[in-house]
This record gives sequence, C-alpha cells and structure tokens, in this order.
Amino acid sequence: CELEGQPVRSRAGHRETVWCARDITAERRSREALARALLDQRAILDNASVGIVFTRDQRVERVNAKACEIFGYTEEELVGQPGRVFYVDDADYAEMGRAAGPVLARGELFQTEIELCRRNGGRFWARLAAKAVDSAATHQGTIWIAEDVSRQRRGARGLQRRLRELEAVFEN
Repeated sequence: CELEGQPVRSRAGHRETVWCARDITAERRSREALARALLDQRAILDNASVGIVFTRDQRVERVNAKACEIFGYTEEELVGQPGRVFYVDDADYAEMGRAAGPVLARGELFQTEIELCRRNGGRFWARLAAKAVDSAATHQGTIWIAEDVSRQRRGARGLQRRLRELEAVFEN
C-alpha cells in the first residue's frame, strides 16, 4: 500500500489530515518479477560458453564474461565502443555490414566465420551468429554470438597437410 497524507485545516479551524491509499501490489510484483528476470538473464549471459555481444546503433550495449575473455577487454571498456573494435580493419567491418545487414533486416539468422581482432592486436578466427532483436525495427539492436574457432582451424589445416603427405607417399 502506498500512503500519502496532507495536513489541512477544517472550516472549524481544527487541524486534520487527509490520507490517500493506493494498492501497489501489482506494481510491486511486476518490479520483483523484472528484477528476477534480470538476475536470470545475467546468470545465463555470464555462464554461457560463447561470447555474447548486444549492439544497438552499431555500438556495444552489453557483453558477457566470455566475450570479454575472448576479445581481451573488460565489460567497462567494451560498453559504448563501436562494433568496429572487433574487426581487423575498416574494410572487414564494412564488408560485414554489407553481408549481415540485409540478412538481419529480413529477421534471419546470419552466420559466418571471420578473422577478428583482440584488444592486444592479436587475430583469431571466430564463428559468428547474429540475429536482430526485432527485424521490423533493427535499430532495436542485434545479438551476436562469437566463438573462437582458431584451434579447430589449425587442427583442420594440420590434418589436411598430413593427408596430402600420406597421399604423396601412397602415390609413389
């Protein structure tokens, strides 16, 4: 219950108080449900095994702990940064926009593998998946999932090299 009181003087000159009471049970339950949902969301984000980046207007709005680990930034350093911060150069960033933009605007899932850049300048291969929060209003933001696949790529290249060596042996 929310109470609000106001002192008044009666016509007879007596000091009285007028009180208004308002039932705020529904509002309080809504606030508590929202607080629980935000805690749940944070727990999901922080315990995900992939990097998650939420962008709005091509700027980082929110990141999870794994994204910070992958890219070598703290959350405070990333929030507010332009999306360009993850890309090797302006050309790669522009190409990503040309490739992803139309797919996201159609409400579809965008997926690719691309070389990205860590805070220290080191490069790595990432598998990216992205989706618009609302395809009818892409300015509402996009969710990007990033997974470092550098080890898998190195392993695949090593395996291919070894297969070529074996083929050469058996051809002779």
